[in-house]
Amino acid sequence: MSSDDWSWYTTEAASLATQYPVDSTKIESGLFQTWAAESLEVATTVVYPGFVFNTDLTEEYIETAKSTLEARMMYGGARLAALIEEIYPTSLTINAFLQ
Repeated sequence: MSSDDWSWYTTEAASLATQYPVDSTKIESGLFQTWAAESLEVATTVVYPGFVFNTDLTEEYIETAKSTLEARMMYGGARLAALIEEIYPTSLTINAFLQ
């Protein structure tokens, strides 16, 4: 990976972390059923209601879906990090990166 690539990823990650801060009380490490229920709620209330099969997506739908995806990505990353910490504990924790 080039330094330009690395710089782009670093900037993008910082931007996402600023736009979609993760609430550490909502990580709920290891509560897979809770995560699944959360995802189902997002799918049924945000993702699918605006989706029409075999049609072009509207800009409004794309923007809503994009922001939902980015927020969910941040929680997914934080939850994965918390699980890895539980399996392989270190002196640095995910809480150092959360608000």
